[in-house]
Amino acid sequence: MKRSIPLALPVIHLERAKVRRIKHLAKWSLIHAALVLFFADVLACMRPSSSPQGNLTMPKINLYQFNLPTNTNAGLTYGPARTSWEAEALKLAGGYTLAPGFASGVWKGESRVYKETIAVYQVACEPRVGAALEDAFWRLFPDQEALFVADLGPASIINRPPAMVAAE
Repeated sequence: MKRSIPLALPVIHLERAKVRRIKHLAKWSLIHAALVLFFADVLACMRPSSSPQGNLTMPKINLYQFNLPTNTNAGLTYGPARTSWEAEALKLAGGYTLAPGFASGVWKGESRVYKETIAVYQVACEPRVGAALEDAFWRLFPDQEALFVADLGPASIINRPPAMVAAE
Protein backbone atom coordinates (compact mmCIF):
# COMPACT_ATOMS: atom_id res chain seq x y z
CA MET A 1 0.00 0.00 0.00
CA LYS A 2 1.27 3.36 -1.00
CA ARG A 3 1.52 6.01 1.62
CA SER A 4 0.62 9.59 0.81
CA ILE A 5 2.36 12.47 2.41
CA PRO A 6 -0.22 14.64 4.21
CA LEU A 7 2.02 17.70 4.08
CA ALA A 8 1.75 17.86 0.30
CA LEU A 9 -1.94 18.82 0.39
CA PRO A 10 -1.55 22.15 2.19
CA VAL A 11 1.26 23.02 -0.22
CA ILE A 12 -1.06 22.30 -3.18
CA HIS A 13 -3.84 24.40 -1.61
CA LEU A 14 -1.36 27.14 -0.94
CA GLU A 15 -0.27 27.05 -4.57
CA ARG A 16 -3.89 27.19 -5.76
CA ALA A 17 -4.52 30.14 -3.46
CA LYS A 18 -1.48 31.87 -4.92
CA VAL A 19 -2.75 31.20 -8.43
CA ARG A 20 -6.19 32.61 -7.53
CA ARG A 21 -4.53 35.65 -5.99
CA ILE A 22 -2.32 36.14 -9.04
CA LYS A 23 -5.36 35.89 -11.35
CA HIS A 24 -7.20 38.38 -9.15
CA LEU A 25 -4.25 40.80 -9.27
CA ALA A 26 -3.86 40.31 -13.02
CA LYS A 27 -7.54 41.18 -13.55
CA TRP A 28 -7.13 44.37 -11.51
CA SER A 29 -3.88 45.14 -13.31
CA LEU A 30 -5.71 44.97 -16.64
CA ILE A 31 -8.43 47.28 -15.30
CA HIS A 32 -5.75 49.61 -13.94
CA ALA A 33 -3.94 49.58 -17.29
CA ALA A 34 -7.19 50.35 -19.12
CA LEU A 35 -7.90 53.26 -16.77
CA VAL A 36 -4.37 54.59 -17.21
CA LEU A 37 -4.74 54.44 -21.00
CA PHE A 38 -8.16 56.10 -20.85
CA PHE A 39 -6.97 58.97 -18.67
CA ALA A 40 -3.82 59.35 -20.76
CA ASP A 41 -6.11 59.88 -23.76
CA VAL A 42 -8.18 62.42 -21.84
CA LEU A 43 -5.07 64.26 -20.69
CA ALA A 44 -3.65 64.22 -24.21
CA CYS A 45 -6.77 66.03 -25.44
CA MET A 46 -6.17 68.68 -22.79
CA ARG A 47 -2.49 69.27 -23.50
CA PRO A 48 -1.52 72.72 -24.76
CA SER A 49 -1.66 73.15 -28.50
CA SER A 50 1.33 74.33 -30.48
CA SER A 51 -0.68 77.16 -32.03
CA PRO A 52 0.95 80.53 -32.58
CA GLN A 53 -1.63 82.08 -30.21
CA GLY A 54 0.09 80.47 -27.25
CA ASN A 55 -0.56 77.53 -24.98
CA LEU A 56 -4.30 77.06 -25.37
CA THR A 57 -6.14 73.89 -24.49
CA MET A 58 -7.84 72.35 -27.50
CA PRO A 59 -11.63 72.24 -27.11
CA LYS A 60 -13.49 69.01 -27.90
CA ILE A 61 -14.52 69.17 -31.53
CA ASN A 62 -16.54 66.88 -33.76
CA LEU A 63 -16.72 66.61 -37.53
CA TYR A 64 -20.18 67.46 -38.87
CA GLN A 65 -21.49 66.93 -42.38
CA PHE A 66 -24.21 69.28 -43.61
CA ASN A 67 -26.03 68.51 -46.87
CA LEU A 68 -27.40 71.86 -48.06
CA PRO A 69 -29.81 72.15 -51.01
CA THR A 70 -28.73 74.17 -54.03
CA ASN A 71 -32.30 75.18 -54.95
CA THR A 72 -35.55 76.04 -53.18
CA ASN A 73 -38.51 73.66 -53.40
CA ALA A 74 -39.85 76.00 -56.11
CA GLY A 75 -36.64 75.57 -58.14
CA LEU A 76 -35.01 78.96 -57.42
CA THR A 77 -31.30 79.08 -56.59
CA TYR A 78 -30.07 79.06 -53.02
CA GLY A 79 -26.73 80.60 -54.06
CA PRO A 80 -26.99 83.67 -51.78
CA ALA A 81 -28.29 81.59 -48.84
CA ARG A 82 -25.43 79.09 -49.18
CA THR A 83 -22.92 81.97 -49.41
CA SER A 84 -24.38 83.40 -46.17
CA TRP A 85 -24.25 79.96 -44.49
CA GLU A 86 -20.60 79.60 -45.59
CA ALA A 87 -19.84 83.02 -44.03
CA GLU A 88 -21.47 81.82 -40.76
CA ALA A 89 -19.40 78.61 -40.84
CA LEU A 90 -16.24 80.63 -41.41
CA LYS A 91 -17.10 83.07 -38.61
CA LEU A 92 -18.28 80.49 -36.03
CA ALA A 93 -16.06 77.47 -36.78
CA GLY A 94 -13.09 79.09 -38.46
CA GLY A 95 -13.58 77.21 -41.71
CA TYR A 96 -15.33 74.43 -43.61
CA THR A 97 -14.70 71.93 -46.40
CA LEU A 98 -16.95 71.85 -49.47
CA ALA A 99 -16.87 68.59 -51.42
CA PRO A 100 -16.19 69.11 -55.13
CA GLY A 101 -19.24 69.23 -57.37
CA PHE A 102 -22.76 68.47 -56.19
CA ALA A 103 -24.57 65.33 -55.06
CA SER A 104 -28.13 64.26 -55.81
CA GLY A 105 -30.58 63.47 -53.05
CA VAL A 106 -34.07 62.00 -53.03
CA TRP A 107 -36.37 61.90 -50.03
CA LYS A 108 -40.04 61.39 -49.35
CA GLY A 109 -41.94 64.22 -47.69
CA GLU A 110 -45.49 64.11 -46.35
CA SER A 111 -47.05 65.18 -49.64
CA ARG A 112 -44.48 64.36 -52.34
CA VAL A 113 -41.09 62.93 -53.27
CA TYR A 114 -38.31 65.53 -53.40
CA LYS A 115 -35.38 65.25 -55.80
CA GLU A 116 -32.69 67.79 -55.16
CA THR A 117 -29.11 68.68 -55.81
CA ILE A 118 -27.11 69.19 -52.63
CA ALA A 119 -23.78 70.69 -51.65
CA VAL A 120 -21.88 68.60 -49.08
CA TYR A 121 -20.05 70.56 -46.37
CA GLN A 122 -17.89 69.28 -43.54
CA VAL A 123 -17.24 71.45 -40.48
CA ALA A 124 -14.95 70.56 -37.55
CA CYS A 125 -16.29 72.42 -34.54
CA GLU A 126 -17.57 72.26 -30.99
CA PRO A 127 -21.12 70.86 -30.60
CA ARG A 128 -22.50 74.31 -29.67
CA VAL A 129 -21.14 75.69 -32.97
CA GLY A 130 -22.71 72.78 -34.87
CA ALA A 131 -26.06 73.69 -33.27
CA ALA A 132 -25.56 77.36 -34.23
CA LEU A 133 -24.94 76.31 -37.85
CA GLU A 134 -28.18 74.32 -37.78
CA ASP A 135 -29.99 77.45 -36.54
CA ALA A 136 -28.38 79.45 -39.36
CA PHE A 137 -29.69 76.88 -41.86
CA TRP A 138 -33.30 77.26 -40.65
CA ARG A 139 -33.00 81.04 -40.85
CA LEU A 140 -31.43 81.07 -44.34
CA PHE A 141 -33.40 78.21 -45.96
CA PRO A 142 -36.97 78.98 -44.80
CA ASP A 143 -38.87 76.68 -47.19
CA GLN A 144 -36.93 73.54 -46.24
CA GLU A 145 -38.73 70.83 -44.25
CA ALA A 146 -35.61 68.91 -43.23
CA LEU A 147 -31.86 69.19 -42.89
CA PHE A 148 -29.45 66.27 -43.11
CA VAL A 149 -26.66 66.63 -40.55
CA ALA A 150 -24.28 63.83 -39.60
CA ASP A 151 -22.09 63.96 -36.51
CA LEU A 152 -19.14 61.96 -37.81
CA GLY A 153 -17.41 61.85 -34.42
CA PRO A 154 -14.35 63.33 -32.75
CA ALA A 155 -12.01 65.38 -34.89
CA SER A 156 -8.63 67.02 -34.42
CA ILE A 157 -6.92 69.93 -36.07
CA ILE A 158 -3.19 69.37 -35.74
CA ASN A 159 -0.83 72.29 -36.17
CA ARG A 160 2.61 71.74 -37.60
CA PRO A 161 5.13 71.39 -34.75
CA PRO A 162 7.52 74.38 -34.58
CA ALA A 163 10.55 72.12 -35.16
CA MET A 164 9.05 71.00 -38.50
CA VAL A 165 8.44 74.43 -40.05
CA ALA A 166 9.59 74.40 -43.64
CA ALA A 167 12.55 76.61 -44.54
CA GLU A 168 11.63 79.51 -46.80
